[in-house]
This record gives sequence, C-alpha cells and structure tokens, in this order.
Amino acid sequence: MVRAGDTAQVEVLTRQLAEVKTQKELLEQEEEDQEEALGKEEERIKEEMETKVKAEKKIRKAEREKQEVIDKAIMKGLMTIPIEAFNAFDYHIAKAEWAFEAGNFEEVKDHAEEAKESLEKIEDAIDDLEKAKEEEEELKEEQEERVKEGTEKEARHLEKE
Repeated sequence: MVRAGDTAQVEVLTRQLAEVKTQKELLEQEEEDQEEALGKEEERIKEEMETKVKAEKKIRKAEREKQEVIDKAIMKGLMTIPIEAFNAFDYHIAKAEWAFEAGNFEEVKDHAEEAKESLEKIEDAIDDLEKAKEEEEELKEEQEERVKEGTEKEARHLEKE
C-alpha cells in the first residue's frame, strides 16, 4: 500500500533523478567538447612544430649550400670570392632567422628560398669565372705555342744562313 506522502516523495525523487541525469548528460557533453578542443589544440601544436622544424631545416640547408658554393669555388681554383657576392644571401638568411624567432615560418621559407636563389647566381658567376679562366689559359697556351713556333722558325732560318 502506497501512502499519499510516499507518492509525493517518489515524485520529488523522480524529478531529482531526472535533474541528476540531465546534469550528467551536460557534463558528459562538456567533457566531449573539451576533449575535442584539446585534440584540435594538440593537432595545431603538432603542425606548428612540424612547420618550425621544416623552417629551421631550410635555414640550415641554405647555410650548408653556401659552404658548398665556397668549397666548389676553391676546388675550381677560384680562391677569392668577393665578400659582397654573399650580401644578398646573408641578408635573406638574417631575415629568415629573425622571422623564425618571431614564429613567422612562412616568411622563413620565403627568405630561405631567396637566399638559395642568390647562391644560384653566385654559382653561375663562379662557372662564368671558371670558363673565363680556362679561356685565358687556352689563349696563353696558344700564345706560348706561337712564340715557340716563331722561335723554332727563326732558329731554322738562322741555321740556313
């Protein structure tokens, strides 16, 4: 047998249970939202770190390429490269490093590419210098050969007399 007070108490408890269930659902939804936001933040940080690593690699690669250009010039016997030749390269590397420190990794990429292009121009100039040096050596050899031939002709001419 259910008493009148019991029915009222059951209704109160049922409402309280419904409120607890609603609060639980809200908390679960909030937890899901927070987990989703956390996942997105983790992904953003991961992407930013990957971009940062790539940007730093571009700077270091450009610096290695500069050294390779210098080594190439030395191997080709072009011991003197005017320091001004690297002004554009140094400018862009400095800008890339500044952008890196500021967290502007797209700008790092752009300046690293500009630095690389300036190195390509230097390499072209080195190749031109090498060709000019080779041509100069060939002309010198031809001139020496002509002088030698002239001396031999003169010696034969003197022998005949």
